[in-house]
Amino acid sequence: MAFLVPVFTAVSGALGGTLGLIGAGLSAVGTISAGNAAAKSAEYNAEVKMDQAKTEGQQAAAKATEYATRTRQKEASVRAGAVQSGLGVDGSVNDILTAVGEQGMLDQLTALYDGNLRSRGLRASAALDRAEAKSSRIAGYIGAASDITSSVSSGYLE
Repeated sequence: MAFLVPVFTAVSGALGGTLGLIGAGLSAVGTISAGNAAAKSAEYNAEVKMDQAKTEGQQAAAKATEYATRTRQKEASVRAGAVQSGLGVDGSVNDILTAVGEQGMLDQLTALYDGNLRSRGLRASAALDRAEAKSSRIAGYIGAASDITSSVSSGYLE
């Protein structure tokens, strides 16, 4: 019976090392999966932000068009009022028309600028999300390598 003790000790040592490596392998797979999941989430966020950036640009263009339409309506109203009052469209009326036109153009340009600014901010944020996705993948692989290295080194130290 005494001869079985060294046999069981050798088997348990080999089995323990094997189980440790299997555990490290499973841990590494989990770490890689977590990194890939984080990367996919960041990539999705980047896509959403790019869609939002496109929408911001479209909304800004629509708002600028609305301001242009309002400006033309105001100018037409000023002209009609001047004609109805018996005034011509020169002198003070022309100054009013110029002011209305300039304010309308300023409103249009402001709408386009604001939309462009929001759109650029969203695109920059999307670029950061893409970088985060790349980093998450790399971190997953580094973590997996660390898990395996730790397990192997602890196996040698035992």
